[in-house]
Amino acid sequence: MERKKVSIRKLIFAVMFLLLTAWTCVLCFYHLGEAGTHNWDEAIYGINAYEMIQSGNWWIQTYRYAVDYYNLKPPFIMWCIALCFQSLGFSFFAMRLPSAVAAVLLFGLISLFTARHFGKKAAIIAGIVFVSCTDMIFFHMARSADADALYLLMFMAAMACLYESEKRPWLFTGCGVFLSLAFMAKCMHMGIGVVVVILYLPRIYKKLKVKHYICAAIGAAIPTGIWAVVRFSYDGFAFFAQMFGIEIVDRVTKESDYLGYIRYFGTKPVVLLSLSAVVVALVLIFLQKKEEEKAEKTKSLFGRVTGSKLYLFVLWLLVSLGAYSASGSFMEWYGYICYLPFCIITGAVLAKACDLSGKKKAAALILLLLPVIGFGISVKKSLWNLQTLNYENNTDIRRDISSLIEKYPEYRGARIYIENSRNEYCRQNEWEQNSVADIYIIGDLEPIEGGVPVFVEDKDALLLISKNLFETYSNVLAGRVILVDGDDYLIFSNDFYG
Repeated sequence: MERKKVSIRKLIFAVMFLLLTAWTCVLCFYHLGEAGTHNWDEAIYGINAYEMIQSGNWWIQTYRYAVDYYNLKPPFIMWCIALCFQSLGFSFFAMRLPSAVAAVLLFGLISLFTARHFGKKAAIIAGIVFVSCTDMIFFHMARSADADALYLLMFMAAMACLYESEKRPWLFTGCGVFLSLAFMAKCMHMGIGVVVVILYLPRIYKKLKVKHYICAAIGAAIPTGIWAVVRFSYDGFAFFAQMFGIEIVDRVTKESDYLGYIRYFGTKPVVLLSLSAVVVALVLIFLQKKEEEKAEKTKSLFGRVTGSKLYLFVLWLLVSLGAYSASGSFMEWYGYICYLPFCIITGAVLAKACDLSGKKKAAALILLLLPVIGFGISVKKSLWNLQTLNYENNTDIRRDISSLIEKYPEYRGARIYIENSRNEYCRQNEWEQNSVADIYIIGDLEPIEGGVPVFVEDKDALLLISKNLFETYSNVLAGRVILVDGDDYLIFSNDFYG
């Protein structure tokens, strides 16, 4: 009978895990290439990866074939995008595929890790909370060619190895390797992991020997070290000085929004609902375990804190939230790292509360409705987002360039000028990052600055111009061949109608 119950539980877990995995795949892969390219920062990663392939230099990222000192991240995500370009061809789906795959793997890693250490109920709850965090899916992570999904996957793998190293000390090496890869994805953000490791050592230092520290240090040094040596041999300290100065010093000294992350999480229903459930569940657990608490009082407070199974994840959550808040630099995707331990803590606490007895168990089961409600809210929002993908950012340039290459493939690789009234941060006759990425990926076109005045002097070039700007230049452009008459843009050649 007991064996049958176990089999049923395993079956229920397998079905729910597969359903959540399927939903995660839908969220991450459905029409992945459809939304317009983001200026910050996915466009520049796509450009870096594209130019790596074209130049054959996979170590030094460039922007329009000049050394890129704006994107100060190591090239891990660019390598992944470039490999997808080479394997699948140049497309927006291929550009975003590494992030989508990393997000699905991250969901799987969190769920299976939680199942291993806190039980299957905890894993399902953690999975539900994870897929309810819609920002991670739709902005600057899973569906975007940014470094965040890859970074968080590496960070989660590092924390999993750190947790496991208490019983398997050699996995401390894996922690070093994955933290190094996290650095290769998002550079200085990896420092959060170093702080967490240091603060977690009181829990595990007696289990580790000198050889474990040495192997972890070697594992950490290899991925980053190889790249750093190659990079230093190219331009010395130039890149590293910029990395440290802009990624840390400038942001800390110029920003002062110290409550930004608290406000951000305070607006998220899934966080508020799950946090409320966790707080009440902790109260129920405390009331249930009075006798055990008496025994625990023989231990020091420090021993009770560090001895908790959730110590690492509480530490991870508090260090991440505290560090980014103290920096004063608010960018919502920086806060995504807090979601991961929050999912695990929520799953573990609510699952433990469900094992209580009597009325407390009934109350705990009712608490499960709160993350489920959060999930329902997220599903509604996600379905709306999936239906409106093509309204995200400017996709008109992409469509009109696609029409050009389909009708006139001989123009692939041509020089092209722009007059764009919809630019976000550049003058209308300059190319912004998202437009450069679009014309690279679709037509291998060469973006040139200067707009109409320079275009008319460049015989073999093309011009992309917003329709609402045509009247301004109608006298100059009159008689030239219109290759594409799109919804929002015209594409001219310098040929004249006969």
